[in-house]
Amino acid sequence: MIIDNNKGFKWFDKNNTITKGYFFYEGIFYKDNDLNDFCAEIEDYETLLDIVKRVNGFFSIVLYRGNETFAVVDRVRSFPIFFTSDGKSISDSVETLKEKYNISTDDADETVLCEIISCGYSQNNDTVFNMILQLAAGQILRVNLNNIHLEYYYKHTHKYVDYKFEDVIEKISNISSNLFDRLIESLEGKTVILPLSGGYDSRYIAAMLKKKGYEKVICYTYGQIGSYEVETSKSVAEILGFEWHYIEYDEKVWDQLLDKDCISYGEYSHNYCTIPHFQDYPAIKKLIEMDKIPQNSVVVTGFCGDLPAGSFVLAKEDENGLQYEMDWLVNYIFNEHYKFVKIPEFKVNDIKKKIKKFLVDMNEELKDFESFTSLYEAWFTNSRPIRWVVNSNRLYEINGMEWRMPLWDNEFVDLFYSLRTEFRRNSFIYEKFLFNKLFIPLGIDFKKPSFVNSKPKIKYKSFKQRTRRFVYILLVRIAFITGWSSWNYFDVNNYSKAAFLLHKQIKNKRLLDYKTINFHQMNAIWWSEKKYGSVKLRRILYGNK
Repeated sequence: MIIDNNKGFKWFDKNNTITKGYFFYEGIFYKDNDLNDFCAEIEDYETLLDIVKRVNGFFSIVLYRGNETFAVVDRVRSFPIFFTSDGKSISDSVETLKEKYNISTDDADETVLCEIISCGYSQNNDTVFNMILQLAAGQILRVNLNNIHLEYYYKHTHKYVDYKFEDVIEKISNISSNLFDRLIESLEGKTVILPLSGGYDSRYIAAMLKKKGYEKVICYTYGQIGSYEVETSKSVAEILGFEWHYIEYDEKVWDQLLDKDCISYGEYSHNYCTIPHFQDYPAIKKLIEMDKIPQNSVVVTGFCGDLPAGSFVLAKEDENGLQYEMDWLVNYIFNEHYKFVKIPEFKVNDIKKKIKKFLVDMNEELKDFESFTSLYEAWFTNSRPIRWVVNSNRLYEINGMEWRMPLWDNEFVDLFYSLRTEFRRNSFIYEKFLFNKLFIPLGIDFKKPSFVNSKPKIKYKSFKQRTRRFVYILLVRIAFITGWSSWNYFDVNNYSKAAFLLHKQIKNKRLLDYKTINFHQMNAIWWSEKKYGSVKLRRILYGNK
């Protein structure tokens, strides 16, 4: 294995055993040398497969055993592993393999580029280079005499169980206690750096750390002065007695997006399969400059508690508009998630084939709303949350910090994957637990601004709604023509400034859809142009027109 990345977490390499990260196995915590020593005892593929199905943590493992090689990533691909299509080389960096095999960016696959520019990330095992593949979340690789075998040891599908309401609340309470005991043990007494927003996931973490008596906590938040996010974060930290810092995202905060250090972070996190996640970059940079992060601190994020809790379950009104047929689901996924740019029809078909392949690999019959939700969320979870949100941990690593994601704990996720949609829609039971068991008792029961997660998607818009939409699109167009970038008054992170900055950098402005324009769309187009060239993208999307 070619190791390139020892930032944050380090690789341990001895006895033909290469490991990174940590996990709990049968109640025992393994990390660093202990993890490597444990894995060194694994002699064959079957034993490795059995163990990774039962461990709970974040890790990557590569084993060389005789003429066989095994590689495995955890359930959320937190430390990516890449390998050549012939199985002869494995690395933690596409750039390293690209240089070893003299691969040019001109060799980038056009379909994968269409994926990245239209939604922000590649699918399945693909990178932009056909010769370089990656392990997907919950996958294990076996290479034997040039024969390559890939399989999922874990799938983000749902296995429903009938529970009573009061039983679920009790189960969440017990699991919360267990998972935060595991978190605290894994911290080994280090200071927690908690990105504390105005939402519920990070507040859940703050509340449980307080309840468990863990006081080495430093909270931070960012955004525009006076926003709900900032004011709520400050109040929660003050009530719980935690140190709190605020980084203002003012008119100029995103000027650093084009700086050398920010671009270097983007290169590090991109790995030729996803656009960089820049949201926390200004905040972390400022905290480091202010010397507010103690040495050996660990960033503990709220990724992605609301997802298994049900924030992406469709509205009840939408159930009648669904068809429980695989090709319909494929089209639904494409139409919902590949929106940044319009791509050629023959590329659309290629992307849909890849979506369908993933769904078929989940090996679940599509027959009703529960199975629809299971398959749809399995695809979605393996895409944006894992490929983009989880991958944003690269920001902490490049600054020398470890991270933890307690709300990706196996026990927590598995419980919510077992609940029927009546409990999960709008995160119903999750929020009941949070408020009744934690937020109200601790005096931090601040409600988010009124917002219904699973609002109907297939509902006809009123004349008033359509008029508002028309005015909004008109203002957006005026903004980018005149240079007036404050076109979104509800933009707490000043993304409009970042979008305007990138708009000036983008050469193929005809790619932009002002009906749906946002910072993430701008980021995908700008980054793709920067990495692969504006001429190549224009040719892929428009041919010789």
